[in-house]
Order: sequence, then structure tokens, then C-alpha cells
Amino acid sequence: SIKLRQTEIDALYLGVMDTAQGHQQVIITCEAKHYKDPFIPQQIINQVQAAFEATSVPVVIPIGMKAIRNVGFYVTEFQAVKREDASTLTELHLASHAVYELKPPVKGI
Repeated sequence: SIKLRQTEIDALYLGVMDTAQGHQQVIITCEAKHYKDPFIPQQIINQVQAAFEATSVPVVIPIGMKAIRNVGFYVTEFQAVKREDASTLTELHLASHAVYELKPPVKGI
């Protein structure tokens, strides 16, 4: 967990994305939720904006992970956000999502 000035990010990763201009570094923010808790879009938007404030990367990719009791995880990836769009970001757009079943099961999930 990373505590920044106005938000907390559960996990933060440095990634590399292939573009027409070559490789580009990106930050991936991750919001992790208990199976009972909903994703709060504004919380994830705040994380994206905070990641830009704390780094110099040009792109942030927000993801969310939510435990599914006795199954595994639901993972959702939102569309990448460019630095120039971060200050006016008001909504997230789904890029992909999937359910990952844990086998063998992990106690507590």
C-alpha cells in the first residue's frame, strides 16, 4: 500500500507498453477490494491523478481487483489515462475484465 497526499493506492507497478514510437514506461495502479466492498470510481480516479503527481510517466493504467468468496478474483482494467487528460478525468472506461479462479482454493478468499 502506498499512501500519497490525498489517496492511498493498494499496489503500484511499473510497466512497459509497446507503442508506434517504441517502448514506453507506464504506471499501473491497483485498487484491491474485499468481496463485500464495491469499487468507488472517484477513488480510482484520485489514484490515477496522484500517480501522475508522484511520477513523471506519461500514462497510468488503473486496475481493480475484488475477491470473490470461495472462487478467486475479479480483475478489471480501465483504459489508459494520458498525463494531459488526468486533471479533467471524471469517469473511467472499461478496457477488459475477467474472473480468475484459484486452484487449489486459497483459505480466506
